[in-house]
Amino acid sequence: MKNKLKTNANINMTKDKITGVSLLILLTLLIITAVLTLTPIAANAASPSHYLYRAQVQGDKSDYIYFNITPEVYDKSHKTLSDIRIFSAGDKEIPYLIWNITKQWHRERLGVEILNRSYITKSHTTFTLDLGAEYFKTNRLKIVTTSIDFTRRVTIEGSPDNREFVTIKSDAYIFDYTTEHKTSGTEISYPKTDYRYLKVTIYDNGEEPLQNLGGEVFIVEVTEGEIVSLESDIKKIAQKPDETTTEVIIDLKYRNIPSDSIIFKIDDKNFRRSVQILSSNIDDADLYRIVKKSDILYDISTPKFSREKLTLDYPETQGRYLKVIIKNNDDAPLAISGVEALGTPKKITFLAEPGMSYFIYFNNDMAPTPTYDIENTFSYIDLKSISQRTVGEIEENPNYDPIKKIIPFSERHPWILWGMIIFMVVFLGGIIIRMMMNLSDEEDGE
Repeated sequence: MKNKLKTNANINMTKDKITGVSLLILLTLLIITAVLTLTPIAANAASPSHYLYRAQVQGDKSDYIYFNITPEVYDKSHKTLSDIRIFSAGDKEIPYLIWNITKQWHRERLGVEILNRSYITKSHTTFTLDLGAEYFKTNRLKIVTTSIDFTRRVTIEGSPDNREFVTIKSDAYIFDYTTEHKTSGTEISYPKTDYRYLKVTIYDNGEEPLQNLGGEVFIVEVTEGEIVSLESDIKKIAQKPDETTTEVIIDLKYRNIPSDSIIFKIDDKNFRRSVQILSSNIDDADLYRIVKKSDILYDISTPKFSREKLTLDYPETQGRYLKVIIKNNDDAPLAISGVEALGTPKKITFLAEPGMSYFIYFNNDMAPTPTYDIENTFSYIDLKSISQRTVGEIEENPNYDPIKKIIPFSERHPWILWGMIIFMVVFLGGIIIRMMMNLSDEEDGE
């Protein structure tokens, strides 16, 4: 009985050894693979000598300064601008921050009650909007109606007591061309006012009144951003008869340059077209990506009413080429005579010392994205007090010494890795086989 228990104990011990050896093989293989394939991190990737291009930051202003990133810098930098560095003349790295002044838009709908709705046959409809006991500032009105295919002139008047009214907006127009152009415009902007009561008059001019009329009132706060016109022209206009579309390729001349709107010059009148906007750094059909899936261009010109929308706004994109696909349906292609691309310029700010020269360095694929304390303190800086400098001509770095990519040992000598793996598998496999044979002998002896 004791021998049997001893044999069982030996068998269990042998099984544990086999399991342990198996884990040892796996761990050994993982360690060998990790050591041989590990790529050393390049040292001092942010040294000035590792950047292909540089330009002097011109000017003698000190304290916090800024300069606009030029198209040439965009063209030769990484798309994310993460490879930009500022160095002083003594090769000291200077913390900086990239920022811009974008358009800010805040829209708030205010509650209203509709009062004193009245209608004079084929003349006009009038109603009053009461904003309540609290006086709110307003500057936009949306006419709500279930009617389609109309044009109407509108006046807006204001009053603090619903007795005496003064004109706020006259000769405003609303329209709906759903059937012909599938577009409408029923919002009216007017000077900011704090009148409690707004009287709205919609003139029918001999037509039937609009149905189920109502109104919505908003306060819209817009902080204008900084916009610049970008060098651009039409590279190609291609008609796609099978797809009933027109493709307009716009060249912005520089890689990675940011843009956010296009203004079209179109000779036609009375049209409405759906469009799609794409962007790429290379004019290759397979490389374009969608920036805005859907928008419209239109021009409505009639004896009663005229309005146009020839500007396409889209989320900022960075690419040399813009492709605008215009859906023509069964209509003839539009006569496009020109375009203008617009963008919001990016700025770089850093703390400049008096009498010190500074350079901007860029074009280094190995440079990591920098992180500086100025990102957390910039909100406390008075932007009005920041002086502007400019960027000089770009030159190749005279001390350029590119970072040599360090090839892992395993890539330079792949046979060593595979040889060691095969050796370890054979060696440790032999140990396992020997243990299993011993285990089999012990089980037979039992």
